[in-house]
Amino acid sequence: MPRNKNLVYLFCVITANLAANENSINLDEVVVTASGFSKTLQYAPASIDIVSKDVIEKRSFSNIYNVLDDISGVSIEGGGSRKLDNSSVYIRGLSGDYTLFMSDGKPQGSNDAYYNGFGVGMEANWLPPAGMIERIEVIKGPMSSLYGSEAMGGVINVITKKVPNKFTGSIGSEITLQEDKKSGNYTNNRFYLGTPILKDKIGFIVYGSTFNRIEDKFSGGFRQKDKYDINSKLNFVITDGSNLELFVGYAKTKNIGTKNKTGDTFLENDRRQLSITHDHNWADGANTTSFISHENVHIDNGKTTKSAYKKTIYNTKTLLPFSKHILTFGVDFKKEETKHAKARFHGSNNNTNLKRWQGALFVEDEFNIADDLIFTFGLRYDKNEHYGSEFIPRFYAIYNPNDYLTIKGGVGKGYKSPSLKQSDPKIGEQSGGGKAQKMGIGSIDIGNYDLKPESSINYELSMLLKFSQFEAQTTIFYTNFKDKIDKTTNCDSGAKKKGDLLKCLYNGKNYNRIHQYINVDEANIRGLELDLSYKFDKFKASANYTYSKSELKTGKYKGQPFFNTPKHMANLKLDYNYNRNLNLWTKIKYKGSTREKNGKMVKSYIISDMGVSYGINDNFTIFGGIYNVFDKSLTNEEYGKSLDGRRYSVGFEAKF
Repeated sequence: MPRNKNLVYLFCVITANLAANENSINLDEVVVTASGFSKTLQYAPASIDIVSKDVIEKRSFSNIYNVLDDISGVSIEGGGSRKLDNSSVYIRGLSGDYTLFMSDGKPQGSNDAYYNGFGVGMEANWLPPAGMIERIEVIKGPMSSLYGSEAMGGVINVITKKVPNKFTGSIGSEITLQEDKKSGNYTNNRFYLGTPILKDKIGFIVYGSTFNRIEDKFSGGFRQKDKYDINSKLNFVITDGSNLELFVGYAKTKNIGTKNKTGDTFLENDRRQLSITHDHNWADGANTTSFISHENVHIDNGKTTKSAYKKTIYNTKTLLPFSKHILTFGVDFKKEETKHAKARFHGSNNNTNLKRWQGALFVEDEFNIADDLIFTFGLRYDKNEHYGSEFIPRFYAIYNPNDYLTIKGGVGKGYKSPSLKQSDPKIGEQSGGGKAQKMGIGSIDIGNYDLKPESSINYELSMLLKFSQFEAQTTIFYTNFKDKIDKTTNCDSGAKKKGDLLKCLYNGKNYNRIHQYINVDEANIRGLELDLSYKFDKFKASANYTYSKSELKTGKYKGQPFFNTPKHMANLKLDYNYNRNLNLWTKIKYKGSTREKNGKMVKSYIISDMGVSYGINDNFTIFGGIYNVFDKSLTNEEYGKSLDGRRYSVGFEAKF
């Protein structure tokens, strides 16, 4: 079969060449997301990957999600024909709805302000631009015990540059040109400036970016997209070891589709964020970090369905080191509120403005039992205004028998509360598609007071090998998922065309169908992740492979695998540093077939990219690339989405 031939071919190449790039394993890198404080990757109590700033700055990415597509266990699904053409990140089979997105440890974004799935992937629009990113840390698997309900599937934490002690800056720009004249070109621009205002006391950073894409000229293509953001940080050194940081940010995105091209669509949204962070170092290595963050998102579809979402978070966390223990404990509180125009929930039997609060106490203890053995115990007590309380534990162990081998693994609980609209049966949201609504045979989705939070029990075991030039990591994982929230049909009129009788009554109005959110599915997923990295002379090589087998145990999709989750994925990469200025790279990605929720099978495919970067001097770099080198065509009819064909990118990065 063609799919199997593709897979065999890819692994022959892996065996022969071991590929690579800057994403290769480096077990000595320092991360903070896995435990809330700095740890080397080797001793971090989680499965965690790092994307360096070099990868982000020197390659063409339409959004940050595309950077993550090379990581084992991570799949980026989306493309043209999807709502607003946004992508969604899947970590070990769970979609972006189960992933917590953070910037410097502060949660970012929410889908609650959006309607009918239009919020999928919007978090990528709120993450910092490439020029401001120091690294991205990706945790695969739940971190609910430390970060709460939104971290059931994993965590993506973007670490940004700190306020510098001297004047620095950068500016970057790139343009991507499509070979297919029916596909829209796009541009990325970004800048960063940082300077001390009062030496060793006050510092300031301002940064921003723009993204513009021309609309495709065919049905199922990418819509026009215009985005810009501007952000600033002001840092005060109060005393030695005590800092106060003020952050202010604004971002705006506009998506436009026209009737004779990608379809009549308009959505404009803007986001304002304000946060204050205090960091204090006590004696003997103790530390307390506290922040309060407020974000306000507004959505306008150009008609009458304006919406808004507000979220305020307070978090404080203290680190206390002892001789054999490192104790972390804290408090987390979140208040959410949505406001919607009446037409947003047309037919609702309630005030369409929703609100709730959620609070938590959490504690983790890292216990150094011996020089080569570390245990981590974590527990979170979570209290939700509508869903009561929950204890969320986790346990992790790291064993380092010698300088070359590390074995680590653990078990943890994942937990996710229903969204605001899912939990209120007096809220009715129109559904069934715009075409059905125009014909007068639309449906409605209603909430449910009796919903339970979704939960999972997760197991993983990893083995890491580290030698002077070669590093390898293999991980096996198993997730038992229950009480997954989906929709059931309470009433179905069977209407097919305009004028057909509508029999389903809700709040005095007839609909074609009435759907209600319920806890329906139980599922499990198990898999293997393999990462290899090798450095020799001027070459850097890496490869990874992911195997995932999933099954829905109950509900109408019983026996089927998770949607949008490939059984096989592999990445092959190679970097060649000709000298300190010139770098050449290439990569190959294989993505196995997947099943969509409508039952349609999406075929497997292979895509190759290649590029070059050249440092004219220490401060100025030019780069370019050819993406989808062999012009693999992914159409909406065949793959359920459309992806760009062969395209050419060129750009520069200037630092000063």
